Amino acid sequence: MILLDRRVRGHVGAVYSTALIRIQEEHRMASTQSRDTRIATDSEALIGSDDVTLAGLLMETANGLGLRMDEGLRRTSDLPVSTFEVLVRLLRSPGACIRSGDLVRELAITTGGVTRLLDRLEQQGLVERSREGTDRRAVYAKLTPAGRRTVLHALPGHIDDLVSMFSALAPLQRQQLEAALRVLRDVVNERDPDARRRKARHAAERSSEKAS
Repeated sequence: MILLDRRVRGHVGAVYSTALIRIQEEHRMASTQSRDTRIATDSEALIGSDDVTLAGLLMETANGLGLRMDEGLRRTSDLPVSTFEVLVRLLRSPGACIRSGDLVRELAITTGGVTRLLDRLEQQGLVERSREGTDRRAVYAKLTPAGRRTVLHALPGHIDDLVSMFSALAPLQRQQLEAALRVLRDVVNERDPDARRRKARHAAERSSEKAS
């Protein structure tokens, strides 16, 4: 009888343990499904946010602008936009000279990318590099006479393309866009997260003051 009781108790315990495991598994699956549903719902709300839309528009516009510029420059002067960007920045810089480190920041490409780009332009005789000033580690790129002639030859056709694109904006829209892009550029180029947040906050405060 005692043996039977033990067997019964063992059987009941096994059944109970199996049922408990099943309940725990069902609870875990229900919790996972609930969490996944909540995450999906939250994600859908976030994807539709104004900030995501604005960032997407900026990226789409920047990519499209880059393609249009590259097509136009290759058509009118056989220059890729990457070459033109360096030459025109040198042309607009004091003494037609700029640090390679500044090109890294302004062009948003890697140090190695700028080095390879300057290698190619130097081989073509469009720029020359030197070490000037007190910091001998800093490498400067300087526009050569040939580089100046090349960029000046490319400018008229390039400006015509820009006028064609930007004519869709009213004068006030152009002014507002330029002001907004300058603020965003300074914020995104700031490497320190705290300083980046401060710049964004100050820019928002200035905008509110102007609006009032």
